[in-house]
Amino acid sequence: MSTDQIHLSGVVQRQETAIPTSSLLLLAIVIVGVVAMGVAVLGVVTGAFWVTILAGLTSALVTATLVFRAQLGE
Repeated sequence: MSTDQIHLSGVVQRQETAIPTSSLLLLAIVIVGVVAMGVAVLGVVTGAFWVTILAGLTSALVTATLVFRAQLGE
């Protein structure tokens, strides 16, 4: 996203506004959670409970990694 500012001298100054890291982090965690829930439900429906356990562990690992990387970046 960008916004343009016109000064009295006629010079146009462009300001870039980035999406906050916290919003991207929250979106990524929600996506990971939704995918993990879908895989977990699929595991329960098919009777393959190891798939459910694997989905939970993978979701926890990915979420922890995303949070850790966000903390390093700030």
